[in-house]
Amino acid sequence: DEWQMVLYKQVPFSEFVSWLFTQHNDHRIVIQRLIQQSILYFYGYDFRVLTLVNTLMMIVSAYLMLKIFRLYRGSSALVDLAVIASLCAVGSNAVVWSSSFAFPATNLGVITLGYAWTLRLRQGPYRRYALCAFAALVSGPFISGGGLVASTALVLFLGILGFARRDCPQPVGKFGLIVAGFVCLISWHYFVPSGATGFRADRILGFAIGMGGGSLFLSQWPHEYIKDIFVTGVIVVTALVLTNRLFRATPLSVYEVPVTAIFFAISCVTLSVIIGRSAYTAWFPELKNHYGIVTAPLVPIVVLIFNQMKHLRTVTIIILLLTFLSYSSSFASVTRYLEYSRSTNLNALQQIIQSNDLEKTLATNWLDFWYRDDDRSLIPGIAIKARYLQEFGGRWYKRDG
Repeated sequence: DEWQMVLYKQVPFSEFVSWLFTQHNDHRIVIQRLIQQSILYFYGYDFRVLTLVNTLMMIVSAYLMLKIFRLYRGSSALVDLAVIASLCAVGSNAVVWSSSFAFPATNLGVITLGYAWTLRLRQGPYRRYALCAFAALVSGPFISGGGLVASTALVLFLGILGFARRDCPQPVGKFGLIVAGFVCLISWHYFVPSGATGFRADRILGFAIGMGGGSLFLSQWPHEYIKDIFVTGVIVVTALVLTNRLFRATPLSVYEVPVTAIFFAISCVTLSVIIGRSAYTAWFPELKNHYGIVTAPLVPIVVLIFNQMKHLRTVTIIILLLTFLSYSSSFASVTRYLEYSRSTNLNALQQIIQSNDLEKTLATNWLDFWYRDDDRSLIPGIAIKARYLQEFGGRWYKRDG
């Protein structure tokens, strides 16, 4: 997908805007295209930098979640290490594949709204908190299909909350909520499902269990399925606990509402993946590397809620152990992958630098530049972009001497 970020010619502004908003599979990746195209242009098309953006978003998400938990409880706690172990999911494709931008970006948008909302509850209705929450709320449709689902879920959540819990101040005003709802409605109106979207009832359970434990990467563990069932179960229990607390008529739980909103929005994104991708494929373990990061914000919230219940703190210890094992396993796995792929990537770069016939070079070494052998009709278009890199790319693409 990174090839699509190479604009190999100057285009009119109207055509550039059209490219920004054109749907990519099931997503409108406006923010991703703006950020990644700008970075590539100003950094000489060094695609490695793009993965740093994804990693930075994961780190910021973890930082904001830690701040939310501290504001929620009034202090930090050792169990909050689960936030880092889960949200900084080094086993995710987002660490090594820049096109996975949408996943950490969606998580960051949802968590940012939760953080701004928590500050609003703690410190009062300052305008900057409302503006931050509004920006996070309307960003979703321009991040991805998952972002659109998250923003829609949050708009519905805030709308229902306005009637159910009048003791809880909203993060945005009524006008802002209406505008965000309007943006979501327009986005859904123009949404066109891709060929990868569909529904297969017989695959839902497998997808649900796989997604539930997907953020905890333990690919070498022989009992992976048991772990997935366990984590999915505690997520469901947490959802029931939070729903019960949300509709209790007590102001003491008001600071739990932003946490519940994050949990609800991310759960809706998870459900959209479970349902929407079930027709395309049955669940298989490697999908955790791609979709596991979607559920990463849920695990720390599970730890937060279970740790409050004295009779369930053993479960908290188990989940914490799983997060640390996952982080360690993922770190080792991604280190092996980077060591393995480095020579391949350097070889592909040298092929672009030295080639005098890029179409022939691509045809001969196609799988060094694309991930499927049956897409060879793309060779002429990618050859044009590779030629652009030769001529106008950064120092990485210049021949020695």
